[in-house]
Amino acid sequence: MTDLRICFLGDSLTFGQGDPTGLGWPGRVVGDALQAGAKLTGYNLGVRGDTGAQIAARAPAEVKARFRSGDAKAVTMFFGANDIGQDLPLSDSIQALEALLDWAAAHHLTAFVLSPPLYENALADAKAAGMTAAFAKACAERGVSYLDLREAGVDWALWWAQARAGDGIHPGAEAYASLAQVFSGWSAWRTWTER
Repeated sequence: MTDLRICFLGDSLTFGQGDPTGLGWPGRVVGDALQAGAKLTGYNLGVRGDTGAQIAARAPAEVKARFRSGDAKAVTMFFGANDIGQDLPLSDSIQALEALLDWAAAHHLTAFVLSPPLYENALADAKAAGMTAAFAKACAERGVSYLDLREAGVDWALWWAQARAGDGIHPGAEAYASLAQVFSGWSAWRTWTER
């Protein structure tokens, strides 16, 4: 059986802030894969408050330390909330993603990229929509698997309701579970884990 290793790169939405179970969506994705019989070790490298540039800067060292062994290695990239929240130029986010994708390719890592979430606030969502399109283009140019979460079936009404009931930004366990279900059912992910 193939020994799979994966690092989940991102911000507080990757870390799973607001989830009282501590699993977030990566913990649930790893659990689903293990239950399906995959030999998978997953590392959650989400850091609260990180922008895309900060994630790109720390990723090589953090991932290297976790990929000393294993037969097949992958990274997921899910960021943008802090770039949007800090009103950073879209070009900064694109540059960060491109740097991450080029680094992953140079180290023979499979990459999975997720779009920013769907926002309830119209201004923030317009920024997220622009980022989604730009990220899709960068991934398509490199042949990288891209999951547009905004269109993939995540329960955004639940996500927003749980965020409003919490700190206004982060959802709870059920919303993260909705994202995890979408990711776990994604054909690109299933193909990689079922090798």
